[in-house]
This record gives sequence, C-alpha cells and structure tokens, in this order.
Amino acid sequence: MFHINRGNTYGCITQWAAKSFEDHVGWRCPNCQNITLEIPRGYKCFCGKTVNPPTQRFPDMPHSCNSTCGKSRGPGCTHPCTEQCHPGPCPECPVMTTRQCNCGREKFAIRCGKEMEFKVSAFFFLIIAVGKK
Repeated sequence: MFHINRGNTYGCITQWAAKSFEDHVGWRCPNCQNITLEIPRGYKCFCGKTVNPPTQRFPDMPHSCNSTCGKSRGPGCTHPCTEQCHPGPCPECPVMTTRQCNCGREKFAIRCGKEMEFKVSAFFFLIIAVGKK
C-alpha cells in the first residue's frame, strides 16, 4: 500500500515521486511500473475521473472507478478508450481504417492511430507492365 496522506503533501508515494522526478523525466510507479509525467497530489482512480474511489472487492479491480476509461489513445486516433478504468497505457484502437499509397493507386487497411507512409515501388509498376502484355 502506498500512502498519499490525503490533504498532506508529505506522503511516502509523493516523496518517492518527487525524488524520482529530480533524477529522471517523470517517475515510475513502484507497483505497476507505469511512467507518469506528473507527481501524484491526490488519490484518483486510474482514468482520473473519480477522486478517492471506494475500496473494491474481488472481482472488481482495486483503485478503479469501474466506469469506461475514455482517455485518448494517442496521436492519430480520435476514438476514446472503451475499456473499463484500468492501470497503464490504453490498448491500441480496434477500429480499422483505409489509407492510400502516395500515388493513390493502392489502398491499404490499417489500424487507427498507426502512422505509416505507403510508397509504391518500381517493382509494383514492373508487375503491372508485365501483366498488361
């Protein structure tokens, strides 16, 4: 158990985070090993929506508000996380989207949020030329 000392800034986890922050960019949670860029100033659920979430009993996840996470999945994805309030980073977006190569000839199915550039090679044009004969 990590102590934040609600209303006091001298809890052991707050001191741990402040010391880690001096040595590195961000701090690593000693329990879940998630790297966070902010020092904890209060007790919130994983998604940050609920202050002082109630104690959960099995099978519910401790420190979770049990509501939908809703956090941003990252650059290139506009879909919020649909998982239940959870520790660590959000999973990849399950939505598939269609992208075109640079010349616009080919379309590719790709997972939302993936940054990829598609280039058609000269080999592709050679195959097209041979196929037309």
